This record gives sequence, C-alpha cells and structure tokens, in this order.
Amino acid sequence: MTGEGETPDEPKVDKPTGRRRRGWWRWLLGALVVLVVGAGGWGAWRIVMRPAPKLVPLPTLAPHRSPAVSVTPSPSATPVSTAGWTPYTNYGDRYGLRYPASWQKRTCAVEGHTALYLAPTTAALGVCQSGNAGQMYSIVATGDQHSSYEIGAGYSDLTTQPVTVGSVSGERQAGTVATAGAVGPAVGTHTVQYIFVNAGRTYLFYYSQAPSGPTATDVLAEFDAMVGSTLTFTP
Repeated sequence: MTGEGETPDEPKVDKPTGRRRRGWWRWLLGALVVLVVGAGGWGAWRIVMRPAPKLVPLPTLAPHRSPAVSVTPSPSATPVSTAGWTPYTNYGDRYGLRYPASWQKRTCAVEGHTALYLAPTTAALGVCQSGNAGQMYSIVATGDQHSSYEIGAGYSDLTTQPVTVGSVSGERQAGTVATAGAVGPAVGTHTVQYIFVNAGRTYLFYYSQAPSGPTATDVLAEFDAMVGSTLTFTP
C-alpha cells in the first residue's frame, strides 16, 4: 500500500540474463545440427538402399581371321591339256612329271643329282656342263637352298606367290630381267621359276623366254601346266 501522494511501485519484470540468452542459442544450434545430420543420414540411406544398376553384358566379338586365299599352282590364263604328254621319273631325286611329247629332253649328272633340260626345239635345249642352260631346266640340291635360288635384284615387275603341289608347299617367282649381268639371261628376258623344299632336298624348275633367239618361243602355259598339273613328289 502507498500513502496519498506516493507513486505506486511498478511491477517488477525479470530481464533475461546473459546465461539465459546463451541457453536459447545453444538450443537453436542443436536443433540445426539435428536437422543437418538427419538430412545427411536420410540422403546416405537413400544412396545405400538405391537398387544397383543392372549391367548390360557387352557383345562377344569373334576373333578376326583373314580370309583364306586359294592359290592356283598354274597361273597361266589358258588351260593346257596334258593328255598324251611324255612321263619322266627321277628315281634318285624322288620326283616325276610329264612334258609335251614334241619337246626335246636332255639329262646331266650334277653333284650327285640329275639335272633335266627341256625345250620346244633342239636349238633351245640346254647343254650339260656349259653356260647354256636352255629355255627350261630342273635341278635338285641337297638341303634347304631356297634362299640361294630366289631371284630379286636386277628384275622388274617381280612377283612371288605361294604354291602347293600335292602336300608340298613352295613358291612361284616371275619377273623380267632389267639389268644385264656378266652371265645370265639378256635384258628383257621373262623368267619364271618354282622352288620347293621336300625331304631334305631343294627343287628348282626354271623357265626363260628371251626377247629374240632360240629361246624366244612362248611356251609358258605348257611350263606352268607341267609343274602345276603333272609334278609329283615321292617319299
């Protein structure tokens, strides 16, 4: 109670202290942390529980293989009939073939083997133990002499292709002489040869066609047919 003339007392209001303010901010900060952690946990849970993507198997690729190439032993364009041809057998060197009945033949002993010379005319026939090899010949050597018989330098338009006679693999080389040597065919001579290695022996079948002279007759088709269609090797 107050007396007359006295101002009544104002009601007391408690003012927030610094401690209460700090408590309120701590509560707000804690609530924010809970929200952030909860949101992160929810996101992590969604990631973990998300179904794994299905893996689509890649197609299996077949291994690359080069197409098989069929090689014809006789590359001549015109087929040649070998009916009625004369047979020849070299028993010592274990091979045989047939040649046109009108051709000329000569054989010579060379280092334990037998060389065979063939030609369409007597003038084109090779001579034993001389520098005249004629238009065609076959020689046999002991061991693998394949690399020493190959032609290379000095020939233009040179081609080399694999061939097979029976079960024996070899190669056919063809080219034209571009550079004259001290010995050998003249410039412009077309040369074809077959090389085979079989049973410890090397076989060379050689053909040459000069621009002019006795060996200028074109019998390449017959030569290719002789090697490609009549040649046989014996065990």
